[in-house]
Amino acid sequence: MSKKKQEIENIDDNEIVTWAEEKLGNLKPYASQIALGAALLFAAFVAISYYIAWRQDQQENEWRELNVSSTSAAMNGDSSTLVELYDQFPDKPVGMWSLQLAGDFDLRVGLQTINSDREEGRKLIEKAKDSFQKIIDASDSLKSNELADRSVFSMAYACESLGQFDEAKGFYDQLAADDDSIFQETALRGAERCTNDTLIAMYKQFEEYEDEAAPGALTPDRPRIDLPDFDYENLEQPNLGGGSFQPGGNTAEEATETPVEVAAAPEDAGGSAPAPPVDEGGDDDSNGEDG
Repeated sequence: MSKKKQEIENIDDNEIVTWAEEKLGNLKPYASQIALGAALLFAAFVAISYYIAWRQDQQENEWRELNVSSTSAAMNGDSSTLVELYDQFPDKPVGMWSLQLAGDFDLRVGLQTINSDREEGRKLIEKAKDSFQKIIDASDSLKSNELADRSVFSMAYACESLGQFDEAKGFYDQLAADDDSIFQETALRGAERCTNDTLIAMYKQFEEYEDEAAPGALTPDRPRIDLPDFDYENLEQPNLGGGSFQPGGNTAEEATETPVEVAAAPEDAGGSAPAPPVDEGGDDDSNGEDG
């Protein structure tokens, strides 16, 4: 490094030192406190960074548990694992979603069951309604707009499935009036169903039906395709080989002993029918040739 360049750097350093002494010289008595404050700020920064990373990891674990619980419910046919997850995180978004999935599961199984076991099916749908109602009543900070609308729509569908048409229409109307809701068009159709007299009458018929199976469309009786009965003991069999076979009648050997008449040749054939060969008791070695 040249001597001139070194002198310039020394001048710059001196100017910085002079400026610092003029501006910050009065802080020298508090140097130790400043150092301590800087250390605390650094420690706080480290702690906040660690907390953010830990919190992110916790959230990932919570959503991972939700995935495991939903898979378990599908495999076991029971929503209890999802309800348990809600009980573990009742004040967190993952708890709200676990409750929504539990309600969806109970509603679906209830609809599948109600035709074969009406009481059990209604019980599952009522259970689903309880789950949806908890989400509807929860704080808005715990649920997204999508989850909020979905819980209302699910509640409306559950009410409709139980024949509670006035209550269902109230929930459908709530979504139909929201232009930003993704369920608006579907809710409009649901509200129309809840005022359809034909559908309401059909549901009342279903509720009053007391047979084990639910009523359905009337269909004609199937045609009979059974074969007619035969009297096999007295059934005549065709005459084979000149004999007749009846149950308990001639045996096969007896049938073969019956002589078979040779049909006569037609007159226009120019002769009579050839006579059958006659066994004259000749030598077997002659092969039918003359002596």
